[in-house]
Amino acid sequence: MPAHYININKLKEFIINILKKYFIADDLIENVSNYQIFLNKEKIAALGLDFNLVAQKLADEVINFDKIYKAVTARTLQTKPFNSGILNSLQKGTIKNYLAMF
Repeated sequence: MPAHYININKLKEFIINILKKYFIADDLIENVSNYQIFLNKEKIAALGLDFNLVAQKLADEVINFDKIYKAVTARTLQTKPFNSGILNSLQKGTIKNYLAMF
């Protein structure tokens, strides 16, 4: 969840470096737009990687990027109820600018 304006090109570079560090791959991203990271499920599967593990590692690491407040995976939003706070608002759809992995 971005706290302010984010330079998307710098964010993409940051994400690629995370992927290289943990998965020795730099092409696991389909797209980054609207503060969302779309993972390439076919490429992840072809490399024998666990999709949820890749998404969670990105969420865990991307919060270290300047101006990122929170990061959440699609799986977390789908499986864990948030009863209050900003993630509750995100689940309800009242917040549009957030960082999520799909």
